[in-house]
Amino acid sequence: NDADAAAATLAPGLYTGLAACPSDDDWYAVSGLLIGDEVAASAIFSHAEGDVDMYLYDSAVVQVDSSASITDGESVSWTATSAGEAYIRVSLFSDSGPVEGNTYALALAVTIAPCVEDSFEDNDSSSAASSIGDGFYSGLGACPTDGDWYSLELLAGDTISADIFFTDAEGDLDLQLYNTALTMVDFGYSVTDDE
Repeated sequence: NDADAAAATLAPGLYTGLAACPSDDDWYAVSGLLIGDEVAASAIFSHAEGDVDMYLYDSAVVQVDSSASITDGESVSWTATSAGEAYIRVSLFSDSGPVEGNTYALALAVTIAPCVEDSFEDNDSSSAASSIGDGFYSGLGACPTDGDWYSLELLAGDTISADIFFTDAEGDLDLQLYNTALTMVDFGYSVTDDE
């Protein structure tokens, strides 16, 4: 795990028995992040044995935080501004103890961003469906386990066309069309952007 492309993927937790060696950075990846998720990581070590520094990068491997103190620990954090991965780099800045390198523990926490409800809430069931008309509605949000229902008035013979535009990497959405008897008459299911 000596480069971002070879980063070891970690889940939140505490990892012990790790070693920072001279000229041999350790890279870790945190995957599955969504916009607003917070990544927080700490390295715990004995500074007397060697100065360990930490760096945090976004999915484009642009540095977003760093910690380079002269204490027994370093901490970095960042709130994701795009979906994807974050990378943590642990580096031995200087080696000062009798043993080459320094051991450390790595604590990783990921806080999932709260889902922000849109202005049509609380439209979580067919009986609470928000009434809409023809048009384009932007700024809507979909939260896990919180389906959104909309209704519109149609006359006999009217045709409806509905589309939802989204980025699948942010979460897969599906679209279903029901008649007044709540029988599904059409749907859009895919694993790509938009339905």
